[in-house]
Amino acid sequence: MDRSCSGHNQKPADAHSKQKIEPNLIAPHVAGVFRPEAERSLQDHGGQRPGEEQRRQRGRNRPDWSTVSASDRECRHEGDKRHAGHHGEQLDKCHDTASSPCIDVAVATFVAGCSDCYKAAMNESRLNRDVMLRAMATYVLEHGLNSASLRPLAKAAGTSDRMLLYHFGSKDQLIGELLLFLAHDVVEKLDHYLPPNRAASVRDCVVDILALLRRDPLRRHVRVWLEIVAMANSGHASYQHIGGQIIDGYTDWLERRLPADTPDMVTMVALVLTLIEGTIIMDAIGRSSIADAARERFFLNEFQYYPTLSK
Repeated sequence: MDRSCSGHNQKPADAHSKQKIEPNLIAPHVAGVFRPEAERSLQDHGGQRPGEEQRRQRGRNRPDWSTVSASDRECRHEGDKRHAGHHGEQLDKCHDTASSPCIDVAVATFVAGCSDCYKAAMNESRLNRDVMLRAMATYVLEHGLNSASLRPLAKAAGTSDRMLLYHFGSKDQLIGELLLFLAHDVVEKLDHYLPPNRAASVRDCVVDILALLRRDPLRRHVRVWLEIVAMANSGHASYQHIGGQIIDGYTDWLERRLPADTPDMVTMVALVLTLIEGTIIMDAIGRSSIADAARERFFLNEFQYYPTLSK
């Protein structure tokens, strides 16, 4: 049999040989974005990693194992394992500072190419959220909070219920952000219709706020607020939490609307907020006249203790 075709006399391929990478493909100035020490090392060695020539030389000097006896080959194998173990420990120590610059180039190029696109996508996502919140707020003001399920809200926002969950995470988070959006809308409208400066008196502040809450466009916001209160009173923890956040926001806003010289501002804000909320409840059950009479009597009796209430 012709052994020239069997491959037994052919020299095995050198598995340890490495392909040379051209310096212009490494782009050390890009790799330096993340690893300046790798850039300096590449420049010092003409675009090659330190020790590359020595590793290639060791590959060329590696013996032809087909000419080595079995016992000698075993001894050499044990020595290579000990050397490999030591070399592996060194690689572990240097892994964080001497990783391949080609990987650095890939990461740097990817980040540089995608950063602008990522920022644009995030800005578009925020814009989409604001647009959807405004559209869903309009729906809730027209149809009420009880009809605010995912599908009609998604239809109002011009999207699907799955995309709503993608943008807001869950239905509870969606409803929470939607209600806070409506509460912020109330404050914006009050600031728009009220005088830009603080009220002249506590009484004037209360009267002006109630006059706005009793007519459109804020009367619809009041109806949604009463639905929130009803759900919170039924024991829904999420609505209790959102309702508390809304009241805290109105408390901070009232402190900026009352006269600056109001005595005991914290207590007075609590009194004003209670007067407004009580009047809203009385309006809902058709007893507005009772609320108005009680409010005027309160300011009349308290005038001697708080002169700024009706000055």
